[in-house]
Amino acid sequence: MHLGERIRVGSALLEVREPRTPCFKLGIRLRREDAVTRFLRAGRPGYYLSVLEPGQVWAGAAAERQPRPAPDAAGSLTVAEAFRLYVSPTAGDVPALRAAAGSPVLSPDLRGQFRRHLTRLQRPGGPAWAGFRPFTITARQRETPQVVSLSLRPGDGGRLPAFQAGQHVGVELRDRQGHRPLPQLLAVQLARRPRGGVDHHRPAGRPGTACHPTWMTSGL
Repeated sequence: MHLGERIRVGSALLEVREPRTPCFKLGIRLRREDAVTRFLRAGRPGYYLSVLEPGQVWAGAAAERQPRPAPDAAGSLTVAEAFRLYVSPTAGDVPALRAAAGSPVLSPDLRGQFRRHLTRLQRPGGPAWAGFRPFTITARQRETPQVVSLSLRPGDGGRLPAFQAGQHVGVELRDRQGHRPLPQLLAVQLARRPRGGVDHHRPAGRPGTACHPTWMTSGL
């Protein structure tokens, strides 16, 4: 299925607008902590539809794909390709991101996310790092009964790029030997650098996180 494709359901005409990304409620519904992680890794999303022509829709109504209008640059993307660009684009995706970011087929929110990816991928030196990077938890501080701050140092001893408090990064926890990813893929919020110029991240999150080696995606 491509972005911009049209489907007639009953007497209503619908248009495929963007991939359907999962939220934490999927894990609650399926009673699996790793549901969202498995969904993201599978790369097989659903999609949102917009209503071009209102009409009658009923149980059992046939869904018929209609002839495609002349697609713009984003309309040549499949839903799966757009989902990958949204979740994990690389430097080689800059032309596709640039086209998608200016497409009227996509929602303003999704175009904004693609523009943010472009900014990150095109800055001097490229992204902060590619894929997951190992970090080690070096300190833990309870901020409130519900929030714990963890200090993370790069496991490779390298430097960190500048960041702003409030940015989010994806974190994957692993066992104490650094193998076998645990089910959860977490989104944590960066707080600040500690005083003294020590080069490590300080994200805040819910309590109960074990001090295991941590792998972090570049959200910077």
